[in-house]
Amino acid sequence: MPAIGEPLLTDPTLALCTTCLPLQAGNRRICDACFRHGFQPLAAHRCPLCSQSLTGPGAACVNWLCKPTADRAFTAAYACGLYAGSLGVAISEWKYNSGDWATRFAQLLEAWMTQHPEVMDDIDLIVGNPSARDRATGRHIEDLVAALTAHAPHRPAAPADDILTKTRTTPSSAAARRERIPGGALAAALAHADAVQVTSDVTGLRILLVDDVLSSGNQVNAVARRLLDAGAADVRVIVLARTPWKPRTRTPERTPA
Repeated sequence: MPAIGEPLLTDPTLALCTTCLPLQAGNRRICDACFRHGFQPLAAHRCPLCSQSLTGPGAACVNWLCKPTADRAFTAAYACGLYAGSLGVAISEWKYNSGDWATRFAQLLEAWMTQHPEVMDDIDLIVGNPSARDRATGRHIEDLVAALTAHAPHRPAAPADDILTKTRTTPSSAAARRERIPGGALAAALAHADAVQVTSDVTGLRILLVDDVLSSGNQVNAVARRLLDAGAADVRVIVLARTPWKPRTRTPERTPA
């Protein structure tokens, strides 16, 4: 995946048509055909709880959140595709280089929701995992929920800050993973949730929590716990992309006992 600040075309596996070649000159749009061509779906065998790829049918998930003893606050986490190919580079461009992807991603979310009525039919409220108001690279999750509201007004999505508000900037989980800081990603996830306030009554509501990318799931799990503690009946998670699992070279991060 492109690092922060790198251009979209740093993925050499992404084939582009002549219409998309202006990306080399800074145009951050990919045509629908190239986007679909480079889109990588989830694995056929995947964890029903966190959507992680499995080695085969019935295989155990390596994510600690899916262990029977885990303190998992969300019922299940779903994803539209893998954080790879055209979806991966588009998300990277959107998050770090201000690419204009919110509407395209809202359409992707709406398509997934339409295809999964078993997940959506009893959802009372769709809420974005909030960004701090002063976030330097923008509030892209809030932009995504706003685009979803405009594209699919029949979906019960809440405007930014109506339900969840992040009161301050906190360390980045992604940065901690890149820099291989022991325990850093988990600490960042917990700091994020600690800065999130539930600002409206959610008692008895079944909530779909929206985010961009799911890696370990620590952050959305901590935010889901905040919602449950505030009275929500159920929290499910939907993300644009699921990161492929990478073998760890150090002890896995776990929540404190």
